[in-house]
Amino acid sequence: MRDGPSAFPMDTPLVFEANAQNFQSVVMERSMTVPVLLDFFADWCGPCKQLARVLGEVLDEYGGAFVVAKIDSDKETQLSQAFQVQSIPFCVLVQEGRPVDAFGGAQTEEQLREFLGKHGVVPAGVELVPPEDDPDSPEGRLQAARDASRGGDVGAVRAALAGFPEESPLLRDRDNLLGGLEFLEAELTGDQEASKHLAAAREHFLAGRWEDALGAIVNSAQADRAYGGGLARKAMLLVQGTLGATEAVDDYRRRLATVLY
Repeated sequence: MRDGPSAFPMDTPLVFEANAQNFQSVVMERSMTVPVLLDFFADWCGPCKQLARVLGEVLDEYGGAFVVAKIDSDKETQLSQAFQVQSIPFCVLVQEGRPVDAFGGAQTEEQLREFLGKHGVVPAGVELVPPEDDPDSPEGRLQAARDASRGGDVGAVRAALAGFPEESPLLRDRDNLLGGLEFLEAELTGDQEASKHLAAAREHFLAGRWEDALGAIVNSAQADRAYGGGLARKAMLLVQGTLGATEAVDDYRRRLATVLY
């Protein structure tokens, strides 16, 4: 195994730096075509250097089947907070614009291959035999809850997420879905502007008109940010949990935060 900086060269087609300013283009957009592994590190961190050597070896072996975005956790505190980084090294796999799994601490090459393989990332030229979908896995249960949410079936959402494993990296999506169910259940028949906007948001949501729904949620908060005990915020949680991390959701979430806080 190689030693030193050459084990993990920066600014190559497979390894690059990411920060809050370029995150959308170099990570989220790129992840639509190739999996991106976020590597939160710091220069003083010994285990980070150990993981870097392992990543360098596996990157060579996989031949472009995934890429690595290096994020300096000391400098990029906004990204560290967004991904709930509590210790380093910490890695998050991003596929098709959303984080799908994560691990912390230094890994062996075998552990890293196993982690990547769970998400269909295999060395270039190796044919992947897709595993059968497991509806009882956290991923399968979250997808079932998301499907039920899109259809407005509150009971099915709760059933799919009952007993969801607390150690799952998908826990935030679970919490967002459950925290937003009140939006689907609320009586929205009053004459208040906030109620009318939320009723429109729910109609758009159930019809799959996501951006229209997001816009109506923000409009409701602008009319009355306290309406329904913070129902606009709960509506945003539901959309976040249903769609995951998308550019539109992040944009409107920030707009809502500006109104509420």
